[in-house]
Amino acid sequence: MKFLNIFFVLLIFIFHKNVESKIIEISCFKLINSESESSYYNFKKKINLELGTIIQQTDTQFDKIISISERTVIFSNTVFETYSVFDLTSYIWTIYSEAYIDVFRCK
Repeated sequence: MKFLNIFFVLLIFIFHKNVESKIIEISCFKLINSESESSYYNFKKKINLELGTIIQQTDTQFDKIISISERTVIFSNTVFETYSVFDLTSYIWTIYSEAYIDVFRCK
C-alpha cells in the first residue's frame, strides 16, 4: 500500500505541467531621465498574453498589442505615434518615437 502511494506521488510529479499565468501585471518607472516629450514617469498595465489584449492600463493610454513572441511584446500607440517593446525576460519597457527613446524598468 505504501508503494502505491509513493508511485502515485511520483506520477503526479512526472506528469504535472507548470501552469503559468497568461495574465501579467506590471508597474513600470522611468529608468533613464531623458529630455523626452513624454510627460509620464511611471505606468501600470495588466496584459493577457494568451489573448493578446491589454486588460487595464493607467497613466499611459491607447497602447495596442501588435505582436507577442516568446520573449517580447510589441505595442503600437497611434495617438502618440510611438511603438513600444516590452522584454518579458528583463522586464524592460522601451518606448520609441521619432524624437525620443524612453526606457522603463518594470516589476
